[in-house]
Amino acid sequence: MLPVRTRLVALSAVLLLVPAAALGLSSAAADPQVDAGPTPAVAQCRPGDKPETGMQGRIPPEDIASGRAAEGYTCHTTEVGHVESLGGWRVERYGDCAYYNGDPGGLPLGVVNVNPLTPGVVPLGTHVVDVSDPANPRQTAFLRSPAMLSPHESMSVHPRGLLVAVLGNLGTAPGVLEVYDISEDCRQPRLLNSLVDGVPLAPNVTARLGHEGQFSADGMTFYAGSAGGGTLTAVDLTDPANPEFLLTDDSIQSHGLSTSADGNLLYDAITGGPDAGLVIYDASSVQAREPDPAFEVVGRLTWPELSIPQSTIPVTIGGRSLLVEADEFGGNGQLPAANGEIGAARLIDVSDPADPFVVSSMRLEVHQPDVQATLDDDTKPLIGGPYTGHYCSVPQAVEPGIVACSMLRSGLRIFDVRDPERPREVAYFSPPASQNTADGLLKGRGDPLAPVRAGLHVGGTVAFVPERREIWVSGQETGFHVIRVSAEAWPTAAGAPPAVAVPAGPVAPAPQAPAQPSGSSGSPTTGRAGGLAATGTSPLVGLLALAALGTGGAVALARRSPARG
Repeated sequence: MLPVRTRLVALSAVLLLVPAAALGLSSAAADPQVDAGPTPAVAQCRPGDKPETGMQGRIPPEDIASGRAAEGYTCHTTEVGHVESLGGWRVERYGDCAYYNGDPGGLPLGVVNVNPLTPGVVPLGTHVVDVSDPANPRQTAFLRSPAMLSPHESMSVHPRGLLVAVLGNLGTAPGVLEVYDISEDCRQPRLLNSLVDGVPLAPNVTARLGHEGQFSADGMTFYAGSAGGGTLTAVDLTDPANPEFLLTDDSIQSHGLSTSADGNLLYDAITGGPDAGLVIYDASSVQAREPDPAFEVVGRLTWPELSIPQSTIPVTIGGRSLLVEADEFGGNGQLPAANGEIGAARLIDVSDPADPFVVSSMRLEVHQPDVQATLDDDTKPLIGGPYTGHYCSVPQAVEPGIVACSMLRSGLRIFDVRDPERPREVAYFSPPASQNTADGLLKGRGDPLAPVRAGLHVGGTVAFVPERREIWVSGQETGFHVIRVSAEAWPTAAGAPPAVAVPAGPVAPAPQAPAQPSGSSGSPTTGRAGGLAATGTSPLVGLLALAALGTGGAVALARRSPARG
């Protein structure tokens, strides 16, 4: 256990960044109809699996002491390939390529190291991995331009062949937005917008403030949300090499978001204030590029176990329009919630955008309020976690079959949602886990954030390869994992329908990437991307530019337009 003073300092720092109303104090109407009990656990694991030893979703102290936790936990999942590194909040896919950021804290919380070869120091940056051979994934690039140093939760891929990120961290940061072209060679992304007016030391600050981000369904608009900064920004990517600012609304505490297939509705996870929960906006004026665009409120929803709403994903199941929503933090003295609840995840009916309602919850036994007092001796990070929701992902928007939720210390949990009223857990994957010290798996790396990573464990989005029943996962402590799900747990994978025009991003099926050009070669997989050429502006140059620019430069580019409704 970390010293009390250390934990309190970290807690105070985060509370400064979390809107007060995110502590569960919302005036929006809650839907009390849905049972918030644990989702039925996996009925039976396979011979050879490494099942949990007790409560659903828990890594007990006894497993840490005995070494059992260092073996990981699997049920209907098998690890196929692995790249040792650290991991952050997003895993994206384009064809055979994976992209994941390497630090969950971001600047200035992460370790700033301009030399990835320096022993014992963890470099910030975004990993590019070739997964054409799932058993032998290999890193081919390491992106260290300003936004890719610290994209936090904003890094997104669109089937147009674009990789986009906004500089962000736990709270917020100047909104440096960067666009990479991955359509020609996904293994070597090409930065398109590194200059502003031909000045190399001025990053392209078009998103005002950073933290989260996502494409519209058609990929022509990028939305950047800053929960700590209380802003939602729309950027025009019609010409990806020349992003154009559209508007910033500084009255929206925007977190993760998504859009309808036509781009006219925006589903936003709101962290705090009277709208804490889900807010559905009419974004048609943005989509149509009207001269005075604005976000018009269409519908609102909250729920009794609300903590910090994190993300939304539109899906269609049995012809029914639904959202997958995930909350982060909460319970057991964590951030927030004042009511001690853990938000976990849920399915929301949005057939009538003006009247959304919760259909069902996806929760674990370890999330329940009546067990929180028994978890006091379990591993905890400096902030957040350990047993909470964070992100959910789906393999496709139409009849996804399964939902995979990264639930921090509980690992990746996979739910069958073919009956949206009655989800059930069918599989899980939790990589080897350490305790909350700089020892264990992270010994020798000189990583001051080891306690944070140990508690966060698995918290990012995941990417899917349905034809191989694969899921690509990022572990905060362990790096990039290729796992295969059993046919019993994912029976819909082989018969997955082709992709249609649906909201894209971390869960959208991606087109096949072109083959690597003849004669090119990639570096072998390493724990620190040693020997790999960094892509983009020098991180030192980029950071100096940010220091000169300051947040004021980002604000100067913004035009405020409060949401109406």
